[in-house]
Formats: sequence, structure tokens, C-alpha cells
Amino acid sequence: TSDNDDIEVESTKSNRGFNLRLTKGLIIYTRRKNRTHQQDIDDLKRQNALLKQQVVHWRRRGRVPNCPSSDGSLHTSTNGGATSAFDGAADCSSEPEPAEHPTGSEKLLKPMVPACERPM
Repeated sequence: TSDNDDIEVESTKSNRGFNLRLTKGLIIYTRRKNRTHQQDIDDLKRQNALLKQQVVHWRRRGRVPNCPSSDGSLHTSTNGGATSAFDGAADCSSEPEPAEHPTGSEKLLKPMVPACERPM
């Protein structure tokens, strides 16, 4: 019976060691994912701050970019002319262009800059 007890103790130690290694690996993986998620959150906060600055800038200048409604109706531009959603005068697509994430695996959105604000 003493031999069986020794085998059982050794088996228990082996299982504990395996569980500890597995748990350690899961903790490392979770920390890595949390760090990536936090970086994404920080990037989104920076982008939101930039977009807020752009909106404040546009409002101070007395104009907000002409963004067509989803029905394609006409909107009045700052110079009084009517623009259509399909004439290319307004650049407010509902799907902003993706930009590479610093890690290269995820995609982030570039802040949208209307055509009238872009350098020529």
C-alpha cells in the first residue's frame, strides 16, 4: 500500500504542476489581450479627441462639411449652391477609410476630412 500511496502523491504533484503551467499560460495570454484592448481603447480616445477638435474648428469657421443624407437629397453648401449626394462635392462617406493599426493586425479608422478641407 505504501507504493500505491507514493504513486498517488507523485500523480497529484504532476497534475498540480500541469495545472499551474496551464494557468500561467492563460494568465499571460489574458494579460497580452488586455494590453492590446487597452491600446485600442487609447487609440479610439485619441481619434475621438481629434474628431472633436475638427468639429470645433469647423464650427468656429462657421461651416460644417456638407454631408448628404442617406436619401440622396440636396443640401446647401456654404456658398449657397445646392449639392447632391452623388455629385462628388461632399466627401462624407459612411465608411471611413481604414488605417493600419500600429500592431499591423487590427484596422483603425482615419478621421474623415471633407474635400473642402483637404490640401490640394
